[in-house]
Amino acid sequence: MLAEQTLMKLSFQLLDATTSRNLLAGVECLIGMSLLFKFKLHWIFPVFIFHMLMTFAPLFLFPELTFKVFPFAPNLEGQYIIKNVVMLAAVWIVLFPMVLESLATRPKLEVVVDENKSENKAA
Repeated sequence: MLAEQTLMKLSFQLLDATTSRNLLAGVECLIGMSLLFKFKLHWIFPVFIFHMLMTFAPLFLFPELTFKVFPFAPNLEGQYIIKNVVMLAAVWIVLFPMVLESLATRPKLEVVVDENKSENKAA
């Protein structure tokens, strides 16, 4: 319920509850399967970081639903959101070196300039 309300508010009510829930489920499955099978980590890492940062939105958008006493006493949903700091730190520590390594080993694109063609056009 809270995730649906957050997505609806962030999309300025363009998404209804069912669409936002399905979209969130799809993104979370994509992230989970990619992490599980180490598929396209250099692409999924920023998606995961963005997703984790957006999980903190309800703390600011709906403080009445996430805190007993704002900002000192989070309720169960607020605690569940705040625990994502641990998950974010763990994935950053484990994945960031792997992402950097995969980016370093990817072939670089080289631009080759044919000097003969440029001389022929000038003449």
